[in-house]
Amino acid sequence: LYGRNANGGSINFITRVAEYEPGGELEGAYGSFNTVRLQGQLNVPVGGAAMRLAFIGSEGDGFIRNTVDDRRFGEADYWGVRGSLRVEPSERWRIDFTAQRVYDDGASAELWLPNPVYLPDPNDIHLTTVTLVDPFLRIENDFASLIVEYDLGFANVRSITGYAHNETNDLDDCQGLPFLLGCVRGGIPLIYAQWSQELQLASAAGERIDWLVGVNYFTSDSREHFFQNVPLLNPRPLFDYHSTADETAWAAFGHANLRLGGGWRVSGGLRFSDEDNEVSRIGTGEFDDPERVIAAGSWDQPSWRLDLEYSAGDGLLYYAGLSNGVRSGGVTTVRLPDGEFNL
Repeated sequence: LYGRNANGGSINFITRVAEYEPGGELEGAYGSFNTVRLQGQLNVPVGGAAMRLAFIGSEGDGFIRNTVDDRRFGEADYWGVRGSLRVEPSERWRIDFTAQRVYDDGASAELWLPNPVYLPDPNDIHLTTVTLVDPFLRIENDFASLIVEYDLGFANVRSITGYAHNETNDLDDCQGLPFLLGCVRGGIPLIYAQWSQELQLASAAGERIDWLVGVNYFTSDSREHFFQNVPLLNPRPLFDYHSTADETAWAAFGHANLRLGGGWRVSGGLRFSDEDNEVSRIGTGEFDDPERVIAAGSWDQPSWRLDLEYSAGDGLLYYAGLSNGVRSGGVTTVRLPDGEFNL
């Protein structure tokens, strides 16, 4: 039940943290389409702290060939770097800080694959037809997290702070079909940013019962400029709009596990979530609304779960669970036939 909007648990991806032993790795690879990849990591202890630096990079010729001029797309060109720091001022304190950046400009999503009947060889999935001079897709991701833990003896306090920023710029060639001659679309740029804060109080490991309580706060905002031109259909852009989306959510939760003995265990949790969304859009395209349209929605609801487990030994586990959940909605500026916004 912890996390921003998890009613049945959440998947937690844990990257490797800095260690107090020196070490490093370096790995290189070469593959089809002249793709070269290099990755590695270096771990360095410094006094009472440890630092770790990891990196990865890839360059290639691209596996999609353009039938118009033999250009290559889908190059899988990207690089990323992540640094982490671990500090333990005392036996009770532990601090982990991580920051990373990823840059990708070799994806193939800037291509609209045309109908196979317009390809020289309809069975060749590595072909496309692109006449746009400079289609591109560039994605930049930045991320940082800070985890602070303190041992109270009877319980552990944990603070988890996270920040993420994404910027996407793309220009698509969408003129693979004859009636789409001259079609171009793009998002320049799409910017998304979010930060979250979670506080947890978890019991020390016990023989019969474990428990956890906490609160979570999340906020995000995004901005996008999107356009699409199809000159043969309309001299005006079909779409040329600016849109925004803002979201705020918070939750309080608690969870407990009780070991009954004889291989039996019962667990249960309760969570209350509240979320507010607001979106806006204004544009000058043929299908855009020239007046700014703003739509908003909010959701708040409790959720709970109750689980029973029996371990029969030899890797055999019987499990039964009962739960309800809350699924936050989305908001769009599209109106339904009754005039209300589609939430």
